Amino acid sequence: MAVADDRPPNSDLLTAVQPMDARPRRPCRPAHGARPLLFLLLHNRRHVREQLLRVVHDPVLDRVLDAADALDLAGAIVQSQGAGAVDDGGAANRERLEGAESLALAPIGRRDHARLPGGGGREGCERKKQDEFAHGGDIVGADMSHPKLARPDYDIHELISRRWSPRAFDPARTVPRAELLRLFEAARWAPSSFNEQPWRFLVTMRDETAEPWRRLLSTLSTRNQSWALAAPVLVLAAVRATFEKSGEANQFGWYDAGQAVAYLSLQATAQGLGLSQMEGFDRQRARTEMVIPDEFEPAVVIAIGYAGDPASLAHDPHREAERTPRRRKPISDFVYEGKWPA
Repeated sequence: MAVADDRPPNSDLLTAVQPMDARPRRPCRPAHGARPLLFLLLHNRRHVREQLLRVVHDPVLDRVLDAADALDLAGAIVQSQGAGAVDDGGAANRERLEGAESLALAPIGRRDHARLPGGGGREGCERKKQDEFAHGGDIVGADMSHPKLARPDYDIHELISRRWSPRAFDPARTVPRAELLRLFEAARWAPSSFNEQPWRFLVTMRDETAEPWRRLLSTLSTRNQSWALAAPVLVLAAVRATFEKSGEANQFGWYDAGQAVAYLSLQATAQGLGLSQMEGFDRQRARTEMVIPDEFEPAVVIAIGYAGDPASLAHDPHREAERTPRRRKPISDFVYEGKWPA
């Protein structure tokens, strides 16, 4: 007697589509046909597309969504015309359906490898990885040998593992305005007491707002200026010390602003951007130079850009820090169960 199987169709394949934090991420994959992927989409479209958004690497994602859109188009034609009508209908519908089919079933891998800097295919991919490691920069897709990749005791999200604070920035690369807006959109959704959102960000860009950028740079300590001058974007984060409506002191404002910057930092990591926060700056000078209102306190200056070559740094300790593995206290040092330790 057969045992009833209540699993969803194609459940074995669906199980293989896991979140990022459940499987290692590889920067390049061999070229492959899209049929197994599209088979998943057909069987459980909404669930699988959500999983794909979490799993598939950015260079491949647009191709996957193109394929899914093509399937939507084909499905809409079949639903509106009927299967027989598609076969026997007009040339226009047949042409639309054939075009959707060819788009959906086109190989995903080959076109995406061709986009990688330094050439297509595996060779271009390996060259890209070598460049990343040589410059000590972005850890997107990096292997476990990268010195800044966290070695956690327990599984954590890969964005947390990859986040670090570079001092070496590539002075030749600017950050597009659209990429900056994504960072502050992430900060916008951070939690805060009474939804006060007491943070403010004053953005300066070397190429677009050069004079404010130079003024903010001048507020940094000499050591920080030596490397931050290569960053195309400098941001002053400030905190409102009082609640807007009541005017009473907001003792949680700094805590809330810290959460907003943490959201921004993880978003920057997801976008392949480097971000480094600096407390070494003259707050009173920053208030004067950047005309900060009295109700706000300058908190931190943030350098944003694309990670560069550590050899460009002027100070030996800075160069060494770019290649030194990150270390953290064990959980037992700061997490207590039931009572505070004696």
